[in-house]
Amino acid sequence: MRSWMIAYVVGVVVFHILGELLPTTVIILLLLLSLGLFLTLKRARWLPFLLISLVWASVYSERNKLNAIDEQYEGINLYATGYVCSIPKKTPSVVSFELCDVSISEGYKSPELAHGLHIKLAWYSKNPTPLKGRETFIVRLKRPNGSVNPHSFLYEKWLFRKGINGVGYVKDTIEGNVEPLSFTGSKFNNAQNCTGYGVKCLATAFRIDINNYLDSLKESTLNIPLIKALSLGYRGDIEPQLWQVFKNTGTSHLIAISGLHIGLVFGFSVLFLSLLWRVARWLIPESWLVRITPHKRYLTIIVGLFCAMGYAAMAGFLVSTQRALLMLLVYYACDLSRQYVQPNTRLLIAAFVILGVDPNAVLDYGFWLSFLAVWALFFVTVSSVTQGGSFKEDGSVKQKTNRIVKWLSSATVMQWVIFIGLLPVLLATGIGVSYTSLLANFVAIPLVGMIIVPLILCGLITIPISSTISGLLIMVADTGVNLLFKLLDLLSGFKALNLHFESWGVIAALFVVAWVIILLPVWNLFKGWLVATIVLLLWFNPVIELNPRVEITLLDVGQGLSVVATKGHTAIVYDVGPVYRNGSAAERTVVPYLKAKGVTHIELLVISHGDDDHAGGLSAIEREFSVGRLISGQPERLNALNPVELCDDGLMVSRDWYTAEFYYPPAFSTKKLSANNHSCVVKLTFNNRSVLLMGDVEKNAERRLVNRYGKSLQADILVAGHHGSKNATTQALLNQVKPEQVLFSAGYRSRFRHPHPDAVKRASSFGSVIFNTAESGAIIIRQNENQAWQTTSYRDEINAFWLF
Repeated sequence: MRSWMIAYVVGVVVFHILGELLPTTVIILLLLLSLGLFLTLKRARWLPFLLISLVWASVYSERNKLNAIDEQYEGINLYATGYVCSIPKKTPSVVSFELCDVSISEGYKSPELAHGLHIKLAWYSKNPTPLKGRETFIVRLKRPNGSVNPHSFLYEKWLFRKGINGVGYVKDTIEGNVEPLSFTGSKFNNAQNCTGYGVKCLATAFRIDINNYLDSLKESTLNIPLIKALSLGYRGDIEPQLWQVFKNTGTSHLIAISGLHIGLVFGFSVLFLSLLWRVARWLIPESWLVRITPHKRYLTIIVGLFCAMGYAAMAGFLVSTQRALLMLLVYYACDLSRQYVQPNTRLLIAAFVILGVDPNAVLDYGFWLSFLAVWALFFVTVSSVTQGGSFKEDGSVKQKTNRIVKWLSSATVMQWVIFIGLLPVLLATGIGVSYTSLLANFVAIPLVGMIIVPLILCGLITIPISSTISGLLIMVADTGVNLLFKLLDLLSGFKALNLHFESWGVIAALFVVAWVIILLPVWNLFKGWLVATIVLLLWFNPVIELNPRVEITLLDVGQGLSVVATKGHTAIVYDVGPVYRNGSAAERTVVPYLKAKGVTHIELLVISHGDDDHAGGLSAIEREFSVGRLISGQPERLNALNPVELCDDGLMVSRDWYTAEFYYPPAFSTKKLSANNHSCVVKLTFNNRSVLLMGDVEKNAERRLVNRYGKSLQADILVAGHHGSKNATTQALLNQVKPEQVLFSAGYRSRFRHPHPDAVKRASSFGSVIFNTAESGAIIIRQNENQAWQTTSYRDEINAFWLF
C-alpha cells in the first residue's frame, strides 16, 4: 500500500516536470496497460498506480484548461450572470471581483453560450454599486492570458490554479439588478439573491458582510488590512511597503491563512472542549456521563475539525486551507483508527489524498513548504522523544525554571529545524530567505497564533451579541498587531542579512538537501557542522557568475516596455514598464528578473520618456540597485533618486561589453515635440549584434531620424516604436534599419489593439521575423556555445500545459 502511494505521488510530480498534456491515444493505452499490469503483476503493484497518476494528472489539467472561454467570445459584449465569489477589491477608480457559476449569452434573454464559468472582472466606476450575491452584467471578456517572464510571478499560472476561465471588465449593469447593501448595529444584511447558487454564494455574502463591518472600524483601528488577512484571508488592502517588511523578515506565511492558522484554531478548539468536559462533570447527570465518556476523544476531535472547517470557510476555502484541512483529517483519521501509523506514513497518506483530489497542487509553493515544515517538525519531535529523558516533578522553583528553559529550547530548535527544512524550496524558487526570520518568527508565530488571531475570531463571533464587545476585542488585537509591526520593521532594516542566492538558488538548494541527507543518519554527531555551514552561507552571501555571455530580454510587461541586457552582475535597462494601482511591472517582473540573473549594478538606465507605461516602476528599480547613469528624453517628468541626464542625439556610452549610441531627440527641438516623440532612441551594440530601441516615437520622429542618420540606423533587431501603432514602424524606417527581426511589446487584446495590423504587415512584407510579447511572452536573445545569436519565446521555452 505504501509503495502504491509513493508511486502515485511520484507520477504526479513527473507529469508536472514533463509539463505536457498526454494525447487521448496515449491516455487510453496507459489505462489499458495499467489494468493489465494490475491483474498480472504480483509484486510490483505500484507500477499501475504510477501510470494512473500520469493519466489522472493529465485529464484533470486538460479539463481545467478546456473550460477557458472560447476565442470567438473575446472582445464582444456579453451578458454574464453569476454570483460574487470573492471579496471585492476597491480602489478610487475600479473594483475588482470574481464571479462564479457564470452563464454567458449575447442578450439578456438569449440562449446560453456557456455556463459554469469562473471569471475575474474589473469595474471602472467612481461610484460602483455594492456587490453581493447574484449579479448580471454586460461584460467584455478575454481568455485568462497573463505576463510570462523568467524568474517572476507567472500571472497566467496563477489564473490557471485559481480555476479562472476568463478575465475582463464590466461595460454596464442591468438596471435593478443589484440591491444596495448596508450594515446596521450588529445584524448582517443577509444576501437576498443567492437563490439557486447554494451555500457557496451565502458563505461569500457572509464574508462580504464581515469585510464591510471591519471597514466600519477603520477610524478606530489602524491595522484593518492585516486583520482582514488573518480572519477572511483577504489581502487586497495590504500596502506594498508592508509586504516588503514581511518578505524581508520571512514572515509572509503568517498573513496567508494556511496550516499554521488552521492547526491553531483546531488546537484551541480542542483545548476549550477539554475544559468544557471538566466543567460538564458537575453539570451533566452521571447516567449521561457514562455514555458520553467513552466517546469523549472522538467528539472532541470531530468538533475541533468542524471549528477548523468553519475558519477555512470564513477564509473563502482558499487552496491552502483546503490542503491544511485534508492534512488534519488524514492525521486524526490515522490517530482514531487505534493503530500506530508512523509520521512519515501519515504525511504520505496526506500527500496521496491531496494530489488525488487536486493533482495540480504541486504547482503551489505552499504545497512543498507545508510538507517540508511538517516533516521537519516530525523529525525534531521524534528525535527529542527518543533522546529526551524524564525527570521527577517536585514543584520547586528550580524545576519550574528548568521546565521554562526546556520549553524555550524546544521552541528554538523547532524554529531552526523549520528554517533549515524550508531552505531548499525558498532558495530554489527564488523567494529567498531572511537570516532575521529566526528571531522574527520566534516572536511573531506565538504572538499571531496565540493572541492576535484568537482575539480577532472572538471579536467576530461576538458581533451578533454586542458590537461594542466585538469592537473592543478587535482593538486589543490591533494593539498586538502594532507591537508586531514595530518588531518586524526593526528587523527589516537589516537588509545585509536578507539572502536570495540569485541565479544559483537551485544549486544552493541541492547543496543543502545533500547535506541533510548525508548527515541525517548521524544527526547528533554532525548537526553542528550542518548548522555552521548554513550560517556561513547566509553570512557571506557568496555570488557565482553563471552566465558570462550577454543576454538581451524584451520582458513581457503587458501594455508597456522594458528591455534588459545582462552580463555577469551588470545590466543595461531600457524602460521599466507600467505602474498599476497596486504595484508596478518593475516590482513584479523587472526586479525579480535582474536579481535572479545576479545583477547588483545597473550601468546604464534609460527611461525613454515620462509616460507611466515606460517609467512607472523607476522608484522600485532605484531602491533595489545602484545605478551608474540615468538618461531620459524627459528628465523633468521623472521623480528620480539619481541625477538624470538629458537624452541628446550624438551622445555615446561605451564599455567593454556594449556600445550605446543615442540618436534622438535633438536637444534644440525637444520643447516642440509630443510626449511620445520625446522618446530617447538608442542603438545598443554587443559584439556583432545590434538592437535599435525606439521608445514611443511615431511617424514624424521616424522621418527626422531617417533624414539625419540614414544607414547609421541599421540594426539586426528593431524594438518597434509605440508598441506597433499604426503611425509607427514606417516603411522609410524599415528601409534604413533593415532588421532581421521586429519585436513588438504589447498587452494581450488591450484596448489600444497594438500592434496595429498595418505595422505588422509592413514589417512582415520587409521580410523581418515578427515577435509579439502578447503571444510570445518574454523574448530572449542570447548567444549559444558557438557564439551564434538565437531569439526565443519564453512561452515556447517553458511549453507548460497551464499556458492558455
